[in-house]
Amino acid sequence: MNHATASEAAVATTGGFRGLWNWLADRLKNLINHTTLALIDRFAIAATFFYSGRTKVDGFLTVHDGSHPDLRLS
Repeated sequence: MNHATASEAAVATTGGFRGLWNWLADRLKNLINHTTLALIDRFAIAATFFYSGRTKVDGFLTVHDGSHPDLRLS
């Protein structure tokens, strides 16, 4: 059974987009295990915090004046 036939069968048996989505999710579950997915998620979250922190420094460990409440000029 090829991929097109399998997807058509999934759509026909469970109906519409939901059937196709469930078929695709089942196939991906076999390719990507939970540990790998958790590692990818951790890198994505770490990148968000890293880039946010990079907006607060100039060069190497030089903090912007407006980045810290005690360093703001009134």
